[in-house]
Amino acid sequence: MEAPKPHRAIWIFVILHILLAGMYASITPYRTGGNLKHQGGAFAPDIGAPDERQHANYVARLLRGEGIPVLDPKDPNLYENYQAHQPPAYYIIAAGVAKVTGGVKLESRSEGLPLRFLNALIGGATVLGTYFFVLWGFRRQDGALTAAAFAALLPMNLALSGAISNDPLLYALCTWALALTARGIRNGFTVKSAAGIGLLMGLAFLTKTTAVALIPAIGVGFAMARPSKSDILRIGGTAAAIALFLGVPWWLRNLSAYGDPLAISAFNAAFTGSPQAADFLKFPGGGPVDYWVTGSVTGTGVAWWTLRSFFGVFGYMDIFVFEAFYGILAFALAILLFLRLASMRKAPDPEAKPVQAMGFLFFFVVLALFMRFNSQYFQGQARYLFPALAPIAATIGLAIASLRKESSAKGKAGGELVPSMVLGIVLIGLNAFALSKLPSEFGVRTGEIATVSELGAVGSR
Repeated sequence: MEAPKPHRAIWIFVILHILLAGMYASITPYRTGGNLKHQGGAFAPDIGAPDERQHANYVARLLRGEGIPVLDPKDPNLYENYQAHQPPAYYIIAAGVAKVTGGVKLESRSEGLPLRFLNALIGGATVLGTYFFVLWGFRRQDGALTAAAFAALLPMNLALSGAISNDPLLYALCTWALALTARGIRNGFTVKSAAGIGLLMGLAFLTKTTAVALIPAIGVGFAMARPSKSDILRIGGTAAAIALFLGVPWWLRNLSAYGDPLAISAFNAAFTGSPQAADFLKFPGGGPVDYWVTGSVTGTGVAWWTLRSFFGVFGYMDIFVFEAFYGILAFALAILLFLRLASMRKAPDPEAKPVQAMGFLFFFVVLALFMRFNSQYFQGQARYLFPALAPIAATIGLAIASLRKESSAKGKAGGELVPSMVLGIVLIGLNAFALSKLPSEFGVRTGEIATVSELGAVGSR
Protein backbone atom coordinates (compact mmCIF):
# COMPACT_ATOMS: atom_id res chain seq x y z
CA MET A 1 0.00 0.00 0.00
CA GLU A 2 1.48 3.30 -1.14
CA ALA A 3 1.25 6.47 0.93
CA PRO A 4 -1.46 8.90 -0.23
CA LYS A 5 -0.27 12.01 -2.00
CA PRO A 6 0.17 15.04 0.27
CA HIS A 7 -3.04 17.03 0.68
CA ARG A 8 -2.96 20.78 0.12
CA ALA A 9 -5.05 21.27 3.27
CA ILE A 10 -1.97 20.62 5.39
CA TRP A 11 -0.81 24.14 4.58
CA ILE A 12 -3.94 25.53 6.24
CA PHE A 13 -2.83 24.02 9.55
CA VAL A 14 0.78 25.14 9.09
CA ILE A 15 -0.32 28.73 8.40
CA LEU A 16 -2.84 28.69 11.26
CA HIS A 17 -0.10 27.55 13.64
CA ILE A 18 2.23 30.35 12.57
CA LEU A 19 -0.49 33.00 12.82
CA LEU A 20 -1.83 31.85 16.20
CA ALA A 21 1.68 31.42 17.64
CA GLY A 22 2.31 34.99 16.51
CA MET A 23 -0.76 36.08 18.47
CA TYR A 24 0.50 34.38 21.62
CA ALA A 25 3.90 36.01 21.01
CA SER A 26 2.25 39.43 20.76
CA ILE A 27 0.21 39.01 23.95
CA THR A 28 2.78 37.43 26.29
CA PRO A 29 4.82 39.98 28.30
CA TYR A 30 8.51 40.21 27.45
CA ARG A 31 11.09 40.52 30.26
CA THR A 32 8.40 41.93 32.52
CA GLY A 33 8.26 41.35 36.27
CA GLY A 34 5.16 40.75 38.34
CA ASN A 35 3.50 38.78 41.10
CA LEU A 36 2.52 35.14 40.58
CA LYS A 37 -1.11 34.82 41.66
CA HIS A 38 -1.10 31.06 42.30
CA GLN A 39 2.30 31.01 43.99
CA GLY A 40 1.51 33.10 47.04
CA GLY A 41 1.81 36.37 45.18
CA ALA A 42 5.62 35.96 45.01
CA PHE A 43 7.40 38.50 42.83
CA ALA A 44 9.09 37.10 39.70
CA PRO A 45 11.47 39.15 37.54
CA ASP A 46 9.79 37.66 34.46
CA ILE A 47 6.20 36.38 34.27
CA GLY A 48 6.03 35.76 30.52
CA ALA A 49 7.20 32.54 28.88
CA PRO A 50 9.10 30.01 31.04
CA ASP A 51 12.89 30.49 30.92
CA GLU A 52 12.56 32.87 27.96
CA ARG A 53 14.66 35.55 29.64
CA GLN A 54 17.57 33.14 30.12
CA HIS A 55 17.33 31.78 26.57
CA ALA A 56 17.44 35.36 25.25
CA ASN A 57 20.48 36.07 27.45
CA TYR A 58 22.30 33.13 25.84
CA VAL A 59 21.56 34.55 22.38
CA ALA A 60 22.65 38.04 23.50
CA ARG A 61 25.96 36.62 24.70
CA LEU A 62 26.62 35.25 21.22
CA LEU A 63 25.68 38.62 19.71
CA ARG A 64 28.28 40.27 21.94
CA GLY A 65 30.90 37.90 20.57
CA GLU A 66 31.52 36.21 23.93
CA GLY A 67 31.16 32.68 22.60
CA ILE A 68 29.29 29.66 23.97
CA PRO A 69 28.84 29.96 27.76
CA VAL A 70 29.76 27.53 30.51
CA LEU A 71 27.29 27.08 33.36
CA ASP A 72 28.87 28.10 36.66
CA PRO A 73 26.79 27.01 39.69
CA LYS A 74 28.57 29.69 41.76
CA ASP A 75 27.77 32.49 39.31
CA PRO A 76 26.36 35.42 41.37
CA ASN A 77 24.14 36.18 38.37
CA LEU A 78 22.95 32.58 38.04
CA TYR A 79 19.28 33.58 37.65
CA GLU A 80 20.11 35.28 34.35
CA ASN A 81 22.42 32.51 33.10
CA TYR A 82 20.99 29.17 34.24
CA GLN A 83 20.43 28.02 30.64
CA ALA A 84 24.17 28.31 29.91
CA HIS A 85 24.60 24.51 29.84
CA GLN A 86 22.34 24.09 26.80
CA PRO A 87 23.77 22.91 23.45
CA PRO A 88 24.27 25.79 20.99
CA ALA A 89 22.33 24.99 17.79
CA TYR A 90 19.19 27.03 18.47
CA TYR A 91 21.09 29.98 19.90
CA ILE A 92 23.40 30.22 16.87
CA ILE A 93 20.37 30.29 14.55
CA ALA A 94 18.59 32.84 16.77
CA ALA A 95 21.70 35.04 16.94
CA GLY A 96 21.85 35.05 13.14
CA VAL A 97 18.22 36.13 12.92
CA ALA A 98 18.77 38.78 15.60
CA LYS A 99 21.67 40.24 13.65
CA VAL A 100 19.53 40.51 10.54
CA THR A 101 16.64 42.12 12.46
CA GLY A 102 18.84 44.55 14.40
CA GLY A 103 18.86 42.80 17.77
CA VAL A 104 21.68 43.80 20.13
CA LYS A 105 20.95 43.19 23.82
CA LEU A 106 17.50 41.59 23.32
CA GLU A 107 16.26 43.49 26.36
CA SER A 108 13.43 45.29 24.57
CA ARG A 109 10.23 43.79 23.24
CA SER A 110 10.97 45.07 19.73
CA GLU A 111 14.25 43.10 19.72
CA GLY A 112 12.69 39.97 21.19
CA LEU A 113 9.62 39.65 18.95
CA PRO A 114 11.54 38.59 15.81
CA LEU A 115 12.97 35.64 17.74
CA ARG A 116 9.52 34.70 18.97
CA PHE A 117 8.30 34.75 15.37
CA LEU A 118 11.29 32.61 14.35
CA ASN A 119 9.96 29.92 16.67
CA ALA A 120 6.48 30.31 15.19
CA LEU A 121 8.01 29.32 11.84
CA ILE A 122 9.91 26.44 13.43
CA GLY A 123 6.65 25.32 15.06
CA GLY A 124 5.08 25.27 11.59
CA ALA A 125 7.84 22.86 10.53
CA THR A 126 6.85 20.56 13.41
CA VAL A 127 3.23 20.57 12.22
CA LEU A 128 4.36 19.61 8.72
CA GLY A 129 6.65 16.89 10.08
CA THR A 130 3.82 15.46 12.19
CA TYR A 131 1.66 15.23 9.08
CA PHE A 132 4.32 13.33 7.13
CA PHE A 133 5.14 11.07 10.07
CA VAL A 134 1.55 9.77 9.98
CA LEU A 135 1.10 9.91 6.19
CA TRP A 136 4.32 8.01 5.48
CA GLY A 137 4.19 5.71 8.48
CA PHE A 138 0.48 4.82 8.68
CA ARG A 139 -0.78 5.64 5.15
CA ARG A 140 -3.91 7.42 6.43
CA GLN A 141 -4.69 10.82 4.93
CA ASP A 142 -7.47 11.51 7.42
CA GLY A 143 -5.29 10.47 10.36
CA ALA A 144 -2.36 12.55 9.10
CA LEU A 145 -4.45 15.70 8.68
CA THR A 146 -6.10 15.23 12.08
CA ALA A 147 -2.74 14.66 13.79
CA ALA A 148 -1.41 17.81 12.11
CA ALA A 149 -4.48 19.76 13.25
CA PHE A 150 -3.87 18.66 16.82
CA ALA A 151 -0.17 19.58 16.75
CA ALA A 152 -0.93 22.88 15.03
CA LEU A 153 -3.73 24.08 17.29
CA LEU A 154 -2.93 22.67 20.73
CA PRO A 155 -2.88 25.87 22.85
CA MET A 156 0.18 24.90 24.89
CA ASN A 157 2.19 24.08 21.78
CA LEU A 158 1.18 27.39 20.23
CA ALA A 159 2.29 29.32 23.30
CA LEU A 160 5.65 27.53 23.22
CA SER A 161 6.04 28.36 19.54
CA GLY A 162 5.45 32.01 20.44
CA ALA A 163 8.38 32.25 22.88
CA ILE A 164 12.17 32.40 22.72
CA SER A 165 13.31 28.88 23.58
CA ASN A 166 15.25 25.93 22.18
CA ASP A 167 12.21 23.67 22.70
CA PRO A 168 10.45 24.28 19.34
CA LEU A 169 13.63 23.47 17.39
CA LEU A 170 14.01 20.24 19.40
CA TYR A 171 10.40 19.30 18.62
CA ALA A 172 10.88 19.98 14.90
CA LEU A 173 14.12 18.01 14.59
CA CYS A 174 12.79 15.01 16.54
CA THR A 175 9.57 15.01 14.51
CA TRP A 176 11.34 15.07 11.15
CA ALA A 177 13.86 12.42 12.24
CA LEU A 178 10.93 10.13 13.10
CA ALA A 179 9.11 11.04 9.87
CA LEU A 180 12.08 10.22 7.63
CA THR A 181 12.65 6.98 9.50
CA ALA A 182 8.96 6.08 9.07
CA ARG A 183 9.27 6.68 5.34
CA GLY A 184 12.38 4.50 5.21
CA ILE A 185 10.64 1.71 7.11
CA ARG A 186 7.72 1.69 4.66
CA ASN A 187 9.50 2.53 1.39
CA GLY A 188 13.03 1.28 2.00
CA PHE A 189 16.10 3.19 3.16
CA THR A 190 18.74 4.74 0.94
CA VAL A 191 22.12 6.19 1.85
CA LYS A 192 20.65 9.63 1.12
CA SER A 193 17.69 9.14 3.48
CA ALA A 194 20.02 7.67 6.12
CA ALA A 195 22.22 10.77 5.84
CA GLY A 196 19.15 12.95 6.36
CA ILE A 197 18.13 11.00 9.46
CA GLY A 198 21.66 11.18 10.84
CA LEU A 199 21.83 14.94 10.19
CA LEU A 200 18.54 15.56 11.97
CA MET A 201 19.59 13.41 14.93
CA GLY A 202 22.94 15.18 15.19
CA LEU A 203 21.33 18.62 15.08
CA ALA A 204 18.85 17.48 17.74
CA PHE A 205 21.77 16.40 19.95
CA LEU A 206 23.14 19.94 19.48
CA THR A 207 19.79 21.44 20.51
CA LYS A 208 18.82 19.71 23.76
CA THR A 209 19.86 16.64 25.74
CA THR A 210 16.41 15.00 25.50
CA ALA A 211 17.24 14.19 21.87
CA VAL A 212 19.22 11.14 23.03
CA ALA A 213 15.81 9.42 23.21
CA LEU A 214 15.97 9.21 19.42
CA ILE A 215 18.80 6.66 19.57
CA PRO A 216 16.85 3.66 20.95
CA ALA A 217 13.61 4.60 19.16
CA ILE A 218 15.06 4.93 15.68
CA GLY A 219 17.32 1.94 16.32
CA VAL A 220 14.33 -0.27 17.15
CA GLY A 221 12.31 1.03 14.18
CA PHE A 222 15.22 0.28 11.84
CA ALA A 223 15.79 -3.16 13.36
CA MET A 224 12.10 -4.10 13.08
CA ALA A 225 12.22 -3.26 9.38
CA ARG A 226 14.54 -6.31 9.12
CA PRO A 227 17.46 -4.77 7.27
CA SER A 228 19.99 -6.97 5.54
CA LYS A 229 23.52 -7.21 6.89
CA SER A 230 24.73 -4.87 4.16
CA ASP A 231 22.00 -2.34 5.03
CA ILE A 232 22.95 -2.44 8.70
CA LEU A 233 26.44 -1.31 7.73
CA ARG A 234 25.52 0.93 4.81
CA ILE A 235 22.30 2.56 6.08
CA GLY A 236 22.62 2.25 9.84
CA GLY A 237 26.32 3.09 9.68
CA THR A 238 25.70 6.24 7.63
CA ALA A 239 23.02 7.58 9.99
CA ALA A 240 25.02 6.76 13.10
CA ALA A 241 28.27 8.20 11.74
CA ILE A 242 26.71 11.56 10.83
CA ALA A 243 24.74 11.82 14.09
CA LEU A 244 27.80 11.03 16.19
CA PHE A 245 30.04 13.29 14.10
CA LEU A 246 27.82 16.20 15.17
CA GLY A 247 27.02 15.11 18.71
CA VAL A 248 30.28 13.68 20.06
CA PRO A 249 32.35 16.90 19.93
CA TRP A 250 29.74 18.65 22.09
CA TRP A 251 29.65 15.77 24.56
CA LEU A 252 33.46 15.77 24.77
CA ARG A 253 33.38 19.51 25.38
CA ASN A 254 30.92 18.93 28.25
CA LEU A 255 33.12 16.17 29.60
CA SER A 256 36.01 18.61 29.73
CA ALA A 257 33.97 21.51 31.14
CA TYR A 258 31.71 19.68 33.62
CA GLY A 259 33.09 16.19 34.07
CA ASP A 260 30.19 14.46 32.30
CA PRO A 261 29.05 14.50 28.66
CA LEU A 262 25.47 15.64 29.29
CA ALA A 263 26.33 18.39 31.84
CA ILE A 264 23.97 16.81 34.38
CA SER A 265 26.34 17.41 37.30
CA ALA A 266 26.55 21.15 36.60
CA PHE A 267 22.78 21.35 36.18
CA ASN A 268 22.19 19.63 39.54
CA ALA A 269 24.71 21.87 41.29
CA ALA A 270 23.07 24.98 39.86
CA PHE A 271 19.50 23.95 40.72
CA THR A 272 19.87 23.17 44.42
CA GLY A 273 17.35 25.92 45.20
CA SER A 274 14.64 24.49 42.93
CA PRO A 275 11.62 22.65 44.42
CA GLN A 276 12.96 19.26 45.48
CA ALA A 277 10.83 16.13 45.13
CA ALA A 278 12.35 14.71 48.32
CA ASP A 279 10.99 17.63 50.37
CA PHE A 280 7.45 17.08 49.12
CA LEU A 281 7.67 13.32 49.63
CA LYS A 282 8.71 13.85 53.27
CA PHE A 283 6.03 16.48 53.90
CA PRO A 284 3.63 15.46 56.75
CA GLY A 285 0.54 13.89 55.19
CA GLY A 286 2.15 13.81 51.76
CA GLY A 287 3.89 10.82 50.24
CA PRO A 288 4.24 9.28 46.76
CA VAL A 289 0.53 9.34 45.82
CA ASP A 290 0.18 12.97 46.83
CA TYR A 291 3.39 13.99 45.04
CA TRP A 292 2.88 12.03 41.82
CA VAL A 293 -0.91 12.11 41.44
CA THR A 294 -3.22 14.20 43.62
CA GLY A 295 -1.25 17.01 45.25
CA SER A 296 -4.10 17.50 47.72
CA VAL A 297 -1.68 18.05 50.63
CA THR A 298 1.44 19.57 49.12
CA GLY A 299 -0.09 21.18 46.01
CA THR A 300 2.15 19.12 43.74
CA GLY A 301 0.52 16.17 41.93
CA VAL A 302 2.87 15.78 38.97
CA ALA A 303 0.23 13.96 36.89
CA TRP A 304 -2.47 16.60 37.40
CA TRP A 305 -0.11 19.51 36.72
CA THR A 306 1.19 17.77 33.60
CA LEU A 307 -2.30 17.01 32.29
CA ARG A 308 -3.38 20.61 32.67
CA SER A 309 -0.22 22.01 31.12
CA PHE A 310 -0.62 19.57 28.22
CA PHE A 311 -3.59 21.64 27.06
CA GLY A 312 -2.42 25.00 28.37
CA VAL A 313 -1.12 26.56 31.57
CA PHE A 314 0.46 29.87 30.66
CA GLY A 315 3.10 32.23 31.97
CA TYR A 316 5.25 30.68 34.67
CA MET A 317 2.74 27.85 35.18
CA ASP A 318 0.47 30.43 36.81
CA ILE A 319 -2.44 31.12 34.42
CA PHE A 320 -5.09 28.39 34.28
CA VAL A 321 -7.51 29.63 31.62
CA PHE A 322 -9.37 26.33 31.14
CA GLU A 323 -10.12 25.67 34.82
CA ALA A 324 -13.64 24.37 34.19
CA PHE A 325 -12.52 22.21 31.28
CA TYR A 326 -9.24 20.52 32.24
CA GLY A 327 -11.02 17.45 33.61
CA ILE A 328 -13.24 17.18 30.51
CA LEU A 329 -10.25 17.54 28.20
CA ALA A 330 -8.32 14.90 30.15
CA PHE A 331 -11.32 12.54 29.94
CA ALA A 332 -11.55 13.12 26.17
CA LEU A 333 -7.84 12.32 25.86
CA ALA A 334 -8.35 9.03 27.74
CA ILE A 335 -11.27 8.11 25.44
CA LEU A 336 -9.14 8.78 22.35
CA LEU A 337 -6.35 6.61 23.71
CA PHE A 338 -8.86 3.79 24.28
CA LEU A 339 -10.21 4.22 20.74
CA ARG A 340 -6.74 4.06 19.27
CA LEU A 341 -5.92 0.86 21.13
CA ALA A 342 -9.26 -0.63 20.05
CA SER A 343 -8.73 0.30 16.40
CA MET A 344 -5.24 -1.25 16.47
CA ARG A 345 -6.74 -4.55 17.64
CA LYS A 346 -9.70 -4.44 15.26
CA ALA A 347 -7.84 -3.44 12.09
CA PRO A 348 -4.10 -3.94 12.61
CA ASP A 349 -1.68 -2.79 9.94
CA PRO A 350 1.27 -5.23 10.05
CA GLU A 351 3.43 -2.99 7.86
CA ALA A 352 2.99 -0.09 10.29
CA LYS A 353 4.14 -2.09 13.33
CA PRO A 354 7.78 -0.90 13.19
CA VAL A 355 6.64 2.73 12.89
CA GLN A 356 4.19 2.22 15.73
CA ALA A 357 6.86 0.60 17.90
CA MET A 358 9.30 3.41 17.15
CA GLY A 359 6.75 6.07 18.09
CA PHE A 360 5.69 4.31 21.28
CA LEU A 361 9.28 3.69 22.36
CA PHE A 362 10.27 7.29 21.71
CA PHE A 363 7.34 8.53 23.78
CA PHE A 364 8.09 6.18 26.66
CA VAL A 365 11.79 7.03 26.71
CA VAL A 366 10.90 10.75 26.79
CA LEU A 367 8.37 9.96 29.52
CA ALA A 368 11.02 8.04 31.50
CA LEU A 369 13.37 11.03 31.28
CA PHE A 370 10.52 13.25 32.46
CA MET A 371 9.78 10.95 35.40
CA ARG A 372 13.46 10.82 36.29
CA PHE A 373 13.59 14.63 36.26
CA ASN A 374 10.51 14.87 38.48
CA SER A 375 11.88 12.29 40.89
CA GLN A 376 14.47 14.95 41.74
CA TYR A 377 12.73 18.27 41.00
CA PHE A 378 9.03 19.11 40.91
CA GLN A 379 8.52 20.07 37.27
CA GLY A 380 5.08 18.86 36.16
CA GLN A 381 5.25 20.60 32.79
CA ALA A 382 4.02 18.80 29.69
CA ARG A 383 6.42 20.73 27.47
CA TYR A 384 9.09 18.24 28.52
CA LEU A 385 6.99 15.54 26.80
CA PHE A 386 6.49 17.51 23.57
CA PRO A 387 9.65 16.22 21.88
CA ALA A 388 7.33 13.22 21.35
CA LEU A 389 4.55 15.42 19.96
CA ALA A 390 4.48 13.51 16.66
CA PRO A 391 3.62 10.09 18.16
CA ILE A 392 1.23 11.76 20.62
CA ALA A 393 -0.57 13.60 17.82
CA ALA A 394 -0.51 10.45 15.66
CA THR A 395 -2.30 8.50 18.41
CA ILE A 396 -4.97 11.19 18.69
CA GLY A 397 -5.31 11.76 14.95
CA LEU A 398 -5.60 8.06 14.12
CA ALA A 399 -8.08 7.53 16.98
CA ILE A 400 -10.37 10.27 15.67
CA ALA A 401 -9.96 9.05 12.08
CA SER A 402 -10.97 5.54 13.19
CA LEU A 403 -14.45 6.90 13.97
CA ARG A 404 -15.13 7.33 10.28
CA LYS A 405 -17.25 4.58 8.81
CA GLU A 406 -15.63 2.40 6.16
CA SER A 407 -18.19 3.59 3.61
CA SER A 408 -17.39 7.19 4.47
CA ALA A 409 -13.65 6.54 4.16
CA LYS A 410 -14.22 5.27 0.61
CA GLY A 411 -16.83 7.86 -0.25
CA LYS A 412 -16.72 11.20 -2.00
CA ALA A 413 -13.54 13.21 -2.22
CA GLY A 414 -12.95 15.55 0.69
CA GLY A 415 -14.29 13.20 3.34
CA GLU A 416 -10.79 12.76 4.74
CA LEU A 417 -10.89 16.41 5.79
CA VAL A 418 -13.87 16.06 8.11
CA PRO A 419 -12.11 14.71 11.26
CA SER A 420 -9.37 17.34 11.09
CA MET A 421 -11.85 20.16 10.51
CA VAL A 422 -14.01 19.10 13.46
CA LEU A 423 -10.99 18.87 15.75
CA GLY A 424 -9.69 22.15 14.34
CA ILE A 425 -12.91 23.98 15.20
CA VAL A 426 -12.80 22.70 18.79
CA LEU A 427 -9.17 23.69 19.26
CA ILE A 428 -9.61 27.10 17.62
CA GLY A 429 -12.40 27.70 20.13
CA LEU A 430 -10.04 26.86 23.00
CA ASN A 431 -7.43 29.22 21.59
CA ALA A 432 -9.94 32.01 21.15
CA PHE A 433 -10.93 31.61 24.81
CA ALA A 434 -7.29 31.59 25.95
CA LEU A 435 -6.30 34.57 23.83
CA SER A 436 -9.26 36.55 25.15
CA LYS A 437 -8.31 35.89 28.79
CA LEU A 438 -4.54 36.15 28.70
CA PRO A 439 -4.19 39.97 28.42
CA SER A 440 -6.20 40.57 31.60
CA GLU A 441 -4.55 37.64 33.41
CA PHE A 442 -1.10 39.01 32.62
CA GLY A 443 -2.35 42.48 33.56
CA VAL A 444 -3.23 41.30 37.06
CA ARG A 445 0.27 39.92 37.52
CA THR A 446 2.12 42.97 36.17
CA GLY A 447 -0.01 45.40 38.17
CA GLU A 448 -1.67 47.00 35.15
CA ILE A 449 -4.90 45.67 36.65
CA ALA A 450 -4.63 46.16 40.40
CA THR A 451 -6.70 43.24 41.69
CA VAL A 452 -8.39 40.10 40.45
CA SER A 453 -11.76 41.64 41.34
CA GLU A 454 -11.18 44.35 38.75
CA LEU A 455 -11.22 41.80 35.94
CA GLY A 456 -14.99 41.95 35.75
CA ALA A 457 -14.91 45.71 35.56
CA VAL A 458 -12.33 45.60 32.80
CA GLY A 459 -14.45 43.14 30.83
CA SER A 460 -17.51 45.43 31.04
CA ARG A 461 -15.74 48.54 29.77
